[in-house]
Amino acid sequence: MHAVLAATPPVLALVLILSRRFRPEGVAAAILVLSVVVAVTAFGARFSDFAGGYVDISPTLLEVVLILFGGTLLNKQLTAVGAYALVADWIQRFSADRSRSVLLICLGITPFAESVTGFGIGIVVAIPLLLGLGFTRFQAAALGLLGLVLVPWGALAPGTLVASELTGVGFDRLGMDSALLTLPVLLLTGLAALLIGCGRRMAVRRLPELLVVAGLLWAGVLAAQAVAGTSLAGALGSLAGTTAAVALIWFRDGSRPRPSRAIGVVLSPYGLLLAGLLGSRLLLAVFGAQGPVPTVVSSRRSGC
Repeated sequence: MHAVLAATPPVLALVLILSRRFRPEGVAAAILVLSVVVAVTAFGARFSDFAGGYVDISPTLLEVVLILFGGTLLNKQLTAVGAYALVADWIQRFSADRSRSVLLICLGITPFAESVTGFGIGIVVAIPLLLGLGFTRFQAAALGLLGLVLVPWGALAPGTLVASELTGVGFDRLGMDSALLTLPVLLLTGLAALLIGCGRRMAVRRLPELLVVAGLLWAGVLAAQAVAGTSLAGALGSLAGTTAAVALIWFRDGSRPRPSRAIGVVLSPYGLLLAGLLGSRLLLAVFGAQGPVPTVVSSRRSGC
């Protein structure tokens, strides 16, 4: 019975969202009230417990809010300047092979976009690219969802941060454990993407290339996790998957990647964001700064 009551808030949230009759703010408020009622009536929680809990979690809450705000702002700016349309046009001119385009988008571009901005923005990026390459709406939607393979590091990993706080497991340790277990997810997701996008025969033919792209994506995440930490592991690691897919298209199809200067300009905020986070982590590592402000600035939680 307790399990059913505990599941009531998330189930109700899903129902309200799917109904499309309520604004997200109203849904969030309703679920918060319901959660408090269930906790007090079914689990014997006291209102004083909530006050202390909110105080304890406030640093984490501030960090998550800042991360999500930055991701939302970045996505809106890139959409406004037509960044995603430029990338779609480049992929269409660069890759003539649908199966390799699937690997590039699902194991490279989409994970990167989701790692940096979150909110399912990876799907927003992927679907127009896939539609522009001739995939059906169903295929584009399914492939976009499959591209969200680096969930622990989405939006610079606030989900892992919250999980770390709730479980008491160190932020970077939880990220590394997630990275170690990610390879099967990448392989199965990539295989499913090839089956949906290209059919069984082509999926079998592209298995060696899937192993290369998924393996390098996994290695990139592991290396970035070890060197740069959890916040940047998804963003930096997905660059390895993108590079592997681009290299395969280059060597197999003979098509050289020649992104225009306009693409470099509109995507420069991504580079600035990654450089800023790497620089802040380096400075904190050198000077050993401690406290809430350095933690928020670097988007990092210590612990093992």
